[in-house]
Amino acid sequence: MIYGIVPVGGSGSRLGLPFPKELLPLKGYDHYYPVCKYTVDNMIAAGCEKIYFIHGSETKQMIKDYFDGKEFYHINNNSPMFSRTIICFLDNVDIEEGDTVLYGLPDSYYVENIFNDLVKSSGLVCGLFETIDQLKVDRLLTNEDKFDVKSTKNDNNLNLFWGTIKFDYTSLKDYLKFFIETEESEVGNIINNLSFGVVKSSFYIDLGTWNSLNMYWSGDSEGYIYNSKK
Repeated sequence: MIYGIVPVGGSGSRLGLPFPKELLPLKGYDHYYPVCKYTVDNMIAAGCEKIYFIHGSETKQMIKDYFDGKEFYHINNNSPMFSRTIICFLDNVDIEEGDTVLYGLPDSYYVENIFNDLVKSSGLVCGLFETIDQLKVDRLLTNEDKFDVKSTKNDNNLNLFWGTIKFDYTSLKDYLKFFIETEESEVGNIINNLSFGVVKSSFYIDLGTWNSLNMYWSGDSEGYIYNSKK
């Protein structure tokens, strides 16, 4: 079984929208196509059979109403810790040997479906993307063995960060064990204490800030996205 996890618990305070930021429409379609569906559709194309949306302490009803098919499940995370989104999934699903779990963020746009490569890889694998320098993300260190968690670009890290993750049965159990022992709140810090591989892709853009959203809507990001794909 291939599962998908999509965290949708953020408040969206940076945008201040009257609706969940995950429902922002993508451009270029002749119908309403929210950004969250982009990640979901890429997961499904890679073989996902069940997708779990991890809400915050309160359910985002508009997201639940939009994703109401039998393959979609909605769970609440009553903790502010981002790392618990994966624990909430494990609390509700009895994973088995041979299962695969894909993890993707709900407000991101990218060109290539990196999930296709992740499902072909063994163990715990992080999907890496290029990004603009000023963003504070989990960047791969120059020696490529750890992530510089929530960091801007500097001499010790690369312009590559994890935007997707693929877990297998063993790595999920290791993740759970480390979380129970430490209650670490950052996914990147837990990943740093596990054995992981990487798959590199092209640029993606996080639509969760006005700076990135304006870049996306104005078309300023298009050249970067497509040039980095070459």
